Amino acid sequence: MPCFLMQRIGDIPGQTMNETDLWEELASLSEDDAQHVLTRLFVAYEEERNNNPDSEHCRIFFQKLSTAFEQTLECNLNRR
Repeated sequence: MPCFLMQRIGDIPGQTMNETDLWEELASLSEDDAQHVLTRLFVAYEEERNNNPDSEHCRIFFQKLSTAFEQTLECNLNRR
């Protein structure tokens, strides 16, 4: 977890942020921090998939990530 996020939620094992807090954090991220969070999320799901190749959660995550990339690229092309 990025250091800036740990400072905000504390270093208590098992403590998680609610969806509202996560949306606020997402909105306040710098580009570098957003890239770091996305990379850590990707790596976490990649590791889980390597440990459990049949994981439905991982399949859904990568499918939704792929869709998000496609939609973003399409929007960028439409703006040009």
